[in-house]
Amino acid sequence: MKILALETSGKVASVAIVENDSVLAEYSSSTAKKHAETLMPMIESVVAVVGGSVEDLDFIACTSGPGSFTGLRIAATTAKGLAFAANKPLVAVPTLDAMAFSSELADLANFIALVNMQNVLANLWLVPMIDARREQAYSAFYCNGNRIGEYMAEPVVDIVNALKTKISANDKVVFLADSANIANMLGGLENTGVLPKSLVVMAKISAASVARCAKYIVAANAANIDQYHESNFSLMYIRKPQAEREKAEREQNIP
Repeated sequence: MKILALETSGKVASVAIVENDSVLAEYSSSTAKKHAETLMPMIESVVAVVGGSVEDLDFIACTSGPGSFTGLRIAATTAKGLAFAANKPLVAVPTLDAMAFSSELADLANFIALVNMQNVLANLWLVPMIDARREQAYSAFYCNGNRIGEYMAEPVVDIVNALKTKISANDKVVFLADSANIANMLGGLENTGVLPKSLVVMAKISAASVARCAKYIVAANAANIDQYHESNFSLMYIRKPQAEREKAEREQNIP
């Protein structure tokens, strides 16, 4: 299975072509140029490196949110256009799922190995956190590879407190922070005793992880491939855009 994946939900835009579990090509860009300027050239580059054309792919995958409203729309519009033109199925991959699914975290791999060596009966929790500004984060809880509960957009401290109601004494927790701001907030909570004993790892959503996640989404729904028509692709925002939230706040303050 050969998948072209697009990811522009944050500051870094990335594009990858993955065949089964092998990354054939992956490009990323965090330049001052906007994602709208860099995305198509990166797509053309990875396709050229791999050889052939978009028509030779099996699937196109794209992050569906949460994340930057503008960034999500750029990748979604591009992915839908490619899928329509090449008549290829388009897979929506939740951004937090792709972040939790990343297989490129050396620190995380070492942490899991340490837990196994200690032979401690415990659950492993992954908590990806995407900076949503104003000390808030997009997040979700993953226990032993399964998402527990819904996607969230909440203050970081509220997410941590919600997690504490779910974990047991021996459970291991790994926070995946997409920014230094989130990592610093988690560090502050740890110093005050609010945060349970855990590991904080800096992590980014990569297009390769999006592709790998898409592979398992497709495998789980193999009997209904028709659902991946580009017209069915939709974005998941979780909360309203900032402009709408600020307007609502101004209206509430009007006497």
